[in-house]
Amino acid sequence: MSPSSAQEALRLVDMAEAMAGVGYWRLDAATNAVDWSAQVFRIHGLEPSDDPVDLARAIDVYHPADRPIVAAHVNAALQDGTAFAYELRVIRPEGEVRYVQSRGAAEFDADRRVVSVIGTFMDITDAKRAERALAASEARYRDLAENAIDIIALYDLNSTFEYLSPSVMAVLGYQPEELIGRKTFDIIHPDDIDRCASALKRDPVETSLRH
Repeated sequence: MSPSSAQEALRLVDMAEAMAGVGYWRLDAATNAVDWSAQVFRIHGLEPSDDPVDLARAIDVYHPADRPIVAAHVNAALQDGTAFAYELRVIRPEGEVRYVQSRGAAEFDADRRVVSVIGTFMDITDAKRAERALAASEARYRDLAENAIDIIALYDLNSTFEYLSPSVMAVLGYQPEELIGRKTFDIIHPDDIDRCASALKRDPVETSLRH
């Protein structure tokens, strides 16, 4: 491969990494030198470099509480060839904390000795933030539902109850678990079924039955 072809191949790899948000790395078992791809440098908030990164420096960029976990995974891979995957925190030079996912696997020689550990590296900070926001939203909704005076009910498209707030006991005399799995129309007076069916069609996901 000519120098120009090699450079073009590297450029395409770099573009693919940036688009996918996933970088790769390699740890040499003999020297403890770590090669980072351009995307791994970007995730760390550093300028890409052709110079290998020392293992100690690579571990040092992690949050202090997470460094022993990284070291334990890497040592197990070097000693026993144990593959690993973890989600931990790195600290960028400006102090920003980012969540990353790293996966690693050992590379062996013909005698089954570990010669290197190779892996992938991905920034999952946005996914973590979205996950926490969703959990907080669900917690607020559940707190509202558990303390509501009105009945809050969740049912599927077949009108089968999946959730009822505790207030159903005071209003209808049922414990919530007694109605889970039953149809909404099981607790509606026959004279009111048509009117309620029309209301359910307008809001097929969630409704509040008022006392």
